[in-house]
This record gives sequence, structure tokens and C-alpha cells, in this order.
Amino acid sequence: MKRQILELTLEELALEVTGAKESKSTVHVVTVGLIWPRPAISQKVAVKVLDLTGKTCSLARKPWVERILFKETIQGPFGVELTVSAPVSDSQVMDFMRFAGSAMFKMAASEAGDMLAGSLAAGLTRIPLRYLSKEISGSGKKQPRTIANGSIDLHAEDIVRHGRKSPVKLRLRAEEPFYSVARTKKHGKTSVKRKKLLDAGQPNGEVVLGARVY
Repeated sequence: MKRQILELTLEELALEVTGAKESKSTVHVVTVGLIWPRPAISQKVAVKVLDLTGKTCSLARKPWVERILFKETIQGPFGVELTVSAPVSDSQVMDFMRFAGSAMFKMAASEAGDMLAGSLAAGLTRIPLRYLSKEISGSGKKQPRTIANGSIDLHAEDIVRHGRKSPVKLRLRAEEPFYSVARTKKHGKTSVKRKKLLDAGQPNGEVVLGARVY
């Protein structure tokens, strides 16, 4: 079976629930995994930090360098999976990148596989936020959580060839129940109210990727 080059870009992200107010801009860490693109390579992972306004982010008119996720050799069937964090602060983004970098070197000692510039080690796609939650929680800092994820099975022959771009849509779902937390202070006492926004498995948006095979 002939090997081909896959170019995968991030075009649009839309969430139904972010946990923030409707009009508030939010920042999210997005991890995208390319699963078994070819024999001996089980996974490649890329990370994007996106600003959402009105729960959406469109990169379609952004430069290619801001949209590109992978430019990888593929052969036969493969998969794509994606994880979106709950809204994060600038400090949480820095924590994520620092701990992710640390994890990359730890895993490099025990995992075989190629590395991509600007990407994380193979195997981190499914666990980055969980891993980092444990690391960050141990440091006393507030940890990022997963608010949505999704995956899709693909085949090189399913993607339009000859350099034309084909849209790939991933439906996202909540990985776990998600709550909003409201704190009010009255007469010196603070009360906390939790409101469930999503149950595990409920739809929570869609991602549009651009794919070329050549």
C-alpha cells in the first residue's frame, strides 16, 4: 500500500458550553492526536491554544502557520482525536506547557517513536489534562479540566487528493459532568452554588479540520 503525505489543519472550533458567560471570551488548550498514521508510529500529538469569542473560533482566514497541525506520512486507515480544555488562565497555559514538556522527556525514555517539532510525545493525547491535573494539583495550583473531546476514523483514500482540501468534521462530547460554580458573599459569609451544565456523553460542539493528501 502506497504511503502518502497528509496535511491536517485546524479550521474552526465551536462549543455549545464553555462554562463562561455567553459573551465572554475564553482561552482553551486543544490537543489533537493523529492515531496510527503509519506502521510503527502509534500516535503524534499537536497542541493549540485558542481564544474563543461567543463560544467559537474560526481560523479559516488565518495564515497557514497558525492552522497547521500535522504534515505526516500516512498509510491505510488512521484516526484523529481531539480534546478541549475548560477555560484556562494565562498562568494555567504556562503550567500546561511546562508540565507537558516535562512529560515529553519522561516518556521519551520509555516510548519509541518519532517526535514532531512543536508537538508532544506520542501517547499523551488521551491523558494530557488528566496527567497535568495530577501534577498541578500536587503543587497546590488550580488544574485545567477537559470539557469536550471527539474522534474519527479515516482512510487515506477517503480524503480528496491532488492537493485539494477536504473538510473533516469531529463532533465533540463532554467527557465528564461539567458544572458552573457561582460564589456570592453576604454578611461576611461566602456561599457556593453549583449548576450542572453537561452530563458525561452529551454533545458539546464541533471541530472542522482541513485535510489534504498528496
